[in-house]
Amino acid sequence: MDIFNNANDLYSLYRDFMAIMNGLGVFYIIILIAGILIPYFARGYMLMCVGRKKGLQSDWMPLVPIARQLYQMQIGECPWWYIFFFGTSTVTVASSGLVCLLLQILTKKPVIWFVLLVMYVIANYVFTFLYYRKFYYFYGFNPNTAWVEVVPSLGFVGTVLLVLIAFSDAIHYRGFEGPQEDKTPVIPPVRSNVKKAVITGVTGKYQGAVFDVTDGKEITFGRTASNCNIIFDQYDTDVSRRHCSVRFDVGNGNYIVTDYSSNGTYLEDGTRLEKGQGKMVPRGSSIYLGNKKNMFRLD
Repeated sequence: MDIFNNANDLYSLYRDFMAIMNGLGVFYIIILIAGILIPYFARGYMLMCVGRKKGLQSDWMPLVPIARQLYQMQIGECPWWYIFFFGTSTVTVASSGLVCLLLQILTKKPVIWFVLLVMYVIANYVFTFLYYRKFYYFYGFNPNTAWVEVVPSLGFVGTVLLVLIAFSDAIHYRGFEGPQEDKTPVIPPVRSNVKKAVITGVTGKYQGAVFDVTDGKEITFGRTASNCNIIFDQYDTDVSRRHCSVRFDVGNGNYIVTDYSSNGTYLEDGTRLEKGQGKMVPRGSSIYLGNKKNMFRLD
C-alpha cells in the first residue's frame, strides 16, 4: 500500500511539474512575441512621425512589412526597387535566401553562389549608405552621418537619431533645397483706414476666444509651444505641430494664411490652401484646421 501511495505522490508531483512547465512555456512564448512586436511597432510609429514631417499621408505603411520599406523609399525619395538592397529588411532577407536556394539548385559549385552572395551583401551596404546619405541630409544632418547605419557597432546611434528626428520639434524636413523660403505673395500697398484686426474662435478649444492681430505680426497655430502662438493639445492629431500661420496686412485690409500641415488648412467652403504658399484671404472669412471642429473667423 505504501508503494502504491508513493507512486501516486510521484505522479502528482510529475503532473504538477508538467503543468508549471507548460505554463512557463506559454509565458515565454508570450514574452518572445512581445519582444518582437513591441520594437517592430515602436520603430514603425517613429517612421510614421518622420514621414509626417515630410507630408506623407499613408500612416499605415510603416506598420506593415514590405509596405514599410516602400514608405522609407518615399521619405528618402529613392526608387521603389531600392528595397531589394536596403538594410536587413523583410524583403532583403527573403530575397537573399531565395537567391541562395535557387543557386544551390542550379549549380553544384558552392563557390559561385558564395561569390554572388558576397556581391549582394556589398551592394546592400552601398545602396543602404546612399539611401541614408539623402535621408539625413533631408533632415538637416551631415550626409556622412549615414556611416552609422552601415557600421554594425554603431547601430544604436542610428536608433537614437531616428528618435530625435521623429520627436524633436527642432528638426524639420528640408528636402533638396534646404529650408523653405517665405513664399508669401507681395501685395501692393493700398491706402486703408483699417488699424486693427482680430481672430475669433468659432468652434473647438478656442471657441469664443479673441486674439488681437497687429499689422505685420504672424500668428502661428499648432501643437508645439516653442514656435506657436495658439497652442493645441498633443492628442489633437488633426492639428500638426506647426499647422499654419495667419498675418494681417493693414495696407489692403486682408489676411495672409500659410499652411504647413499634413491634414490641411481650409476655407469655410472646403477649399484647401496650397501647402507652403501664402494665400490672401478676405477679412471676414473663416478657416478651419484639419476639420471643422477647429474653426476661426478672421475679423
